[in-house]
Amino acid sequence: MIQLPYVERIPLAEDTFIEIKISEGKLQPKFSLALIKNRKRAYGIDNHENRPPHIHIKNKIQPYEFTTVEKLIEDFYTEFHKYLD
Repeated sequence: MIQLPYVERIPLAEDTFIEIKISEGKLQPKFSLALIKNRKRAYGIDNHENRPPHIHIKNKIQPYEFTTVEKLIEDFYTEFHKYLD
């Protein structure tokens, strides 16, 4: 089980890193998991910006079904590598 708040920044290359922020929320945790390349989000999952959970893929947004923090992290790590190139 992940202890909240949880913050992690993982460098992958000179201009590429993963940033994870998860904290307690009213109905569900507030979260932002992002792959940042060249100062831009290449891929991410979040529920900030007063929106329900969603996935950012470059400039597109699609819904994300949040279940648990552990599943959220697993989903992010399963997908982010597709957007490294």
